Amino acid sequence: MAHKHSYPLLWLYVAITLFSTHSKAVEIVTYGETNTPMSETLAFSKDSVGIDLNELGFYKFSVAATGLVGHQTNPTPGNNQTISDLSNAQVLIEKLEGPIQLFAIAGSYSIAELSAPYVRSSKLPNDTWGYLPAGWLKIPGGENFSVLAGKLFAIGGLEGTFSYENTNIQRGLIWKQTSSVTRGVQFDYHDDNIYAGIAITDGSYSNKYNWLGAQINYEIDKTNAVTVSWNGSLSANALQTDSTPLLQNNSQISTLIYSYKSPYLTLSPYVQYSYVPERPSIGILGSASTQGIALLATYRLFPLDENGNPPHVNVSIPFRYEFIRSHGNTYTSDNDLLFGPNSSAWSATLTPTYQVGMYFARLEASYVRAINATPGAAYGYSGTANNQARFLLEAGILF
Repeated sequence: MAHKHSYPLLWLYVAITLFSTHSKAVEIVTYGETNTPMSETLAFSKDSVGIDLNELGFYKFSVAATGLVGHQTNPTPGNNQTISDLSNAQVLIEKLEGPIQLFAIAGSYSIAELSAPYVRSSKLPNDTWGYLPAGWLKIPGGENFSVLAGKLFAIGGLEGTFSYENTNIQRGLIWKQTSSVTRGVQFDYHDDNIYAGIAITDGSYSNKYNWLGAQINYEIDKTNAVTVSWNGSLSANALQTDSTPLLQNNSQISTLIYSYKSPYLTLSPYVQYSYVPERPSIGILGSASTQGIALLATYRLFPLDENGNPPHVNVSIPFRYEFIRSHGNTYTSDNDLLFGPNSSAWSATLTPTYQVGMYFARLEASYVRAINATPGAAYGYSGTANNQARFLLEAGILF
């Protein structure tokens, strides 16, 4: 996701809209159970605030307040070696009962990405999804069906959007190829061991509803699960902004994920393929594609309970390894998905994490190596360095 514009500092404001729960890849993320972790390394505490408005229903409020400091090698233009920021200042609002349910996230955020310049939380909301980055209405249609409408988290991929949703502070190289926040309608079905969803959306926040997505998650047993998804553009769209990169917004993305979870260990290997067809009318003069493979693993010093929830004191060691390569026509040098046409990269990220109740802290060390990069498209102020290391500390509260 590219970031180009500059905007003045805007203070955090909180706005409430109508939105509910959403599934992301293998794990079905349910913010309604605030003691349930998003990624098994971090969890909202049980101390969220609830308000009963009688006929209007019961509303639950949670808070994510996190800060980030760090150091990076070979910074790109516009970035410094040091990083210091308020990474999340968000209020989560949810209503989980009744004929119309809702979920919303309001506030400020930054998104640290491997291999991308860091954009501060005072700037990123203006460049991307605003100060209401997610929120949707949910209409249950019986015991197994539901319809969601609004600002959704897109189908596909394994990693979530915000740092506290993930085992690592930074989003990975493969995540960069997927849509993140999208607008549209999603139809969900679930029973004891199957979740399926179909969505019609505007892709990478393009305001053109020409994307179709589908996802199936099958829980083989309490330990093993498989997820298959496809999400893609059905027609050309020339829009290009910070939240709507041209190539990714005209792509088609397939993902296959396997998940193994035991009380002490979680393993999630997955493969992802993205394809951008040739569309000369909007400046895509040749087709391009990426192939990515990744392994996300988490070892816990103290086990999850029988319901999959973490202990009060949760100490974990997440690790992520990725490899991604791109293919494309070399004469369309500006139509690259990585570090120029036919480039590749690998990354390794280690994120020891400690949480007790609502408080957490985690350290992260990451390394990215670019291969066959086009001169000027990699790291450093000249774009010619082929690697970047980052060392980060994130801490805060989730309640």
